[in-house]
Amino acid sequence: MTLSIPLTLVMATYRAPSESDTPAHLDRSLDDLCTASGGQLRALVGAFRSEPVTPARTLQFEHDVQTALRELGRHVVPFTYNQVEPAAIADQPRHAQFERERYTRVGSKTPQNVWTVFGQLVVRRVGDRPSQAGEPMLFPRAHRLGLVHGASPALAARACQLLAEAGANQQRVRDRLRTDHGVGWGSRNCAR
Repeated sequence: MTLSIPLTLVMATYRAPSESDTPAHLDRSLDDLCTASGGQLRALVGAFRSEPVTPARTLQFEHDVQTALRELGRHVVPFTYNQVEPAAIADQPRHAQFERERYTRVGSKTPQNVWTVFGQLVVRRVGDRPSQAGEPMLFPRAHRLGLVHGASPALAARACQLLAEAGANQQRVRDRLRTDHGVGWGSRNCAR
């Protein structure tokens, strides 16, 4: 099967998130993100309508639209998640109490790779360091978003749904998550 030009462009410019990613999307508005994707979707529709419709072109068009919408989600979801907390760390309380333990806010945001139904994204979050050594740091945003072991609730629900299907095993679930959502989980993450 040959790939369409818009899909090839998306695949050529795709890259996995890294720690060097900066919250550049915070400077862009949601309208900017949607406008860019809207132009890509209009190009896909225009290309589809410009030539005779065939079953093969229809199949490719739907795959291209699905890929473009996933890419839109890869921008909109972290844009939204990164705005759950105030952008300025100074605007947040310096200390917090959790389970009778005192925590102190860390002075900078740390990136976390998060697996979602749109693939892997980077969420920048503020952590709270415990006053007593040996306790783990707390990340309130991750807790509020429901992130567990780096997975979003929607992805965890999808993985559970796939595991519940008759005849599904871990390898089949991982294959489906990779194909449907671009998720590169190993067996350890899938078992969690």
